[in-house]
Amino acid sequence: MPNERRRRTERLFLRYPVKVEGFDSSGSQFGETTHTIVVNRHGGRVLVKAALTPGQTVRVTQVVSGRAADFRVVGLAGASGPDGGEWGVECRDEGLNFWGITFPPVDESAASSSVLLECEQCHEVALIVFSMVEYDLLESSGRLLRQCTTCRAETSWVYSRNPTRAPEPEPPAPPVPEASSPAPLSVAPAPAEVAPTVSPAERRMSLRVSLRLPMRVRNAKDVIDLTKSENLSKGGVAFTSDKLFEIEELLKITCPYNPPGDNIEVEGRVVRRVEVAGTGRYLYGVMYSR
Repeated sequence: MPNERRRRTERLFLRYPVKVEGFDSSGSQFGETTHTIVVNRHGGRVLVKAALTPGQTVRVTQVVSGRAADFRVVGLAGASGPDGGEWGVECRDEGLNFWGITFPPVDESAASSSVLLECEQCHEVALIVFSMVEYDLLESSGRLLRQCTTCRAETSWVYSRNPTRAPEPEPPAPPVPEASSPAPLSVAPAPAEVAPTVSPAERRMSLRVSLRLPMRVRNAKDVIDLTKSENLSKGGVAFTSDKLFEIEELLKITCPYNPPGDNIEVEGRVVRRVEVAGTGRYLYGVMYSR
């Protein structure tokens, strides 16, 4: 987005389904159901077909949760395509945590790592900056202990599965039986199917998690880039790079990459490449070779 270099918090590539409403540059009213490209503490990038004007106000509503707020249009990142343009927007209310995610300040150091976690008790979601020692603990046990601002206690935090979901409704209170009603018969419930035991590491690897780790990428021509992952899953990794790799090209991936330590290199195939408008970088999806 136009203020990418000035962003005050870390950002995430997350597709929040949203509705954007307002007036286009010609003064005509519009309303589009679309999605975000990137989010950060103060706003993000939203794909919008309508032509907007920098400085104007649009209304953004999260489709799932129903949360709505006014956003200022910062500008267009790159040229518009057939699906619209990536518009940078910033929440007018700086005190509002619109996305429901706690973001840390920007850390551009090559060794920094971050992960999207949620509290197992209250489901608060936060982007956590962590050390490689904590990463090892997270990989082995599937959780970290950290202070939760909502619970006001040290709680267990796990990989956030779906930060865009709506808050779970409170369960209805059980009906109070009338005094004259006979006591219900006590019936033993049918035995439930027992879910197979899954280790924490297997749980993480069965879904895509927002995990930013230092990584090294190189191809057969020995073109090398030191970058960071955007998300990881059992079958692959997504990352951004200013290097141009081709679809179906085979890459050697090291993630996490620790220059002074031992590193494991795996092979993957490029299955997706999307230009990140206005940055000179590409977002790649790589599938690991079997």
